Amino acid sequence: MKLIKLLMGLFLCVSSAAFASKNHDVNPMQGGKVTTTKDIDIEFVLKKEDMKVFLRDHGKPLDIKGGTAKVTLLKSGASKEYELKNASDYFQYSGDLGVVAGTKAIVVVRIKEKVFSVRYAFD
Repeated sequence: MKLIKLLMGLFLCVSSAAFASKNHDVNPMQGGKVTTTKDIDIEFVLKKEDMKVFLRDHGKPLDIKGGTAKVTLLKSGASKEYELKNASDYFQYSGDLGVVAGTKAIVVVRIKEKVFSVRYAFD
């Protein structure tokens, strides 16, 4: 009898944890790549002459007022750091980036007291 109660208790704990950790939608909304860190979705859009960083909290745009974003692009054995400008609800950099196959990006965003750091690879 004690074994049955123990197993039932264990089952209830595991099943309630599964309901509590329901995943939210992390599909790209701007055509980039999305990574979730610290419950924040960070979408990075990289093009030859433009890059953008969007932050969402459970699908809603995060307030980035007063925040900063830096991106380090690693390509062909070299690296270059870019500071992105705050464009109201996302961060952006415009200019020739010289993106090639195999480019990797390290994105670091600071908003208030929080720092988010993610890495992306582009084929």
